[in-house]
Formats: sequence, structure tokens, C-alpha cells
Amino acid sequence: MLLTAQLLFSLPTMADTVSLWTIFTQTGIRARDRRDFDLAEKMFAEALERAESFGAFDSRLALSLKNLAELYAIRGNLSAAEPLYKRLISIGLKDSRLSIRIVPALRKYAKLLELSKKFDMAISIDVAVAQMLGAMPVPQDQGHPQLGTAQ
Repeated sequence: MLLTAQLLFSLPTMADTVSLWTIFTQTGIRARDRRDFDLAEKMFAEALERAESFGAFDSRLALSLKNLAELYAIRGNLSAAEPLYKRLISIGLKDSRLSIRIVPALRKYAKLLELSKKFDMAISIDVAVAQMLGAMPVPQDQGHPQLGTAQ
């Protein structure tokens, strides 16, 4: 019983998690701006790990996914960036409040895909962005099969 109580009191609180998320995110941004991509990747990955506990539609999760995906893209690691961008698309299609924050990142990613001659994938992202911005209807419960976001 005493050990259980000690473990409970040693678990991080939500406030601790938020504080750590903030520190990791800010440190990652500074490292990225200094072009210390190894440190930035570590910090953004830590921030994402913390953000996972905030909920599927929390803006901090979307920001963490965006930061790490953009960093992978900057480093030319599109295969690592792709699943993060897919999650961003899924979030943006389900929560219009977050769409405006992630659309610029998705547009950059679509351009990178075009440069990589992955035109079908770039077009799919452009369609998802249009849907997020309300220019096209979002098919109910279909997601984007090409992007792997189908329900």
C-alpha cells in the first residue's frame, strides 16, 4: 500500500506534462532555427510524446505533429514525415478549428511531393486542404483512402 501511494505521488501531473511539452517544443524550435536538427528532432519527438496525452483533437498534438513532420521534411526524410502528415490531415478533416493551423504545413508538404514527382499524393493532399478550407465537401466517414486516412 505504501509503495502504491509513493508511485501515485511520483506520477507526473497534467501540469507537469504541459510544462514539459512547452519546454520541449520551445527548445525544439530554437534548435531548428539554429539548424541543430538532431536536437530539434529529439525535442519535437519528446513534445509529441507528451502531446499524445492531451487528446486527439488538442491543438498541442496538431502542433507537435506539424513540427516534427516539417523537420523530417526539411531533412529530406519524407518517409518519416508522411505518417505524421497523414495524422494531421485526419485531424484537420475532423476538426475545422485546427485546420487553419495545419493547412500551411500541408501545402508545403504537397509542394515537396510535387518536387519528388509524387503527383497523385500531392493532389490528394491538395484535395484534403480544399476540404478543410470548406471549398469541397468532406465525404462522410470515407477519409482519404490514398492517404491512408480512411475510416
